[in-house]
Amino acid sequence: IIMLIRSWYFLDPIVTFTTEASKAPKWLIWFLVLSTLTSWPEFKSVLALLKRQKTLDAFINILVSNITNLWLAIIWVLIWLYIL
Repeated sequence: IIMLIRSWYFLDPIVTFTTEASKAPKWLIWFLVLSTLTSWPEFKSVLALLKRQKTLDAFINILVSNITNLWLAIIWVLIWLYIL
């Protein structure tokens, strides 16, 4: 949580610039930024599984996390398109 608060402080000017340049809503840009930041521990766990030669476990981890992230992204885009 501390990392997310610190990232907000440093990344807010960049997100604001991106929002103005792309005309996308600020919450959508923040969603992409935060999903990238929170994927880091997941990436490290996949690397640890690969080091232990548990390729199938690493593949399943990637598959499940990508499906979850895709559904979340699709839901937010649909909310943005049809509700907001």
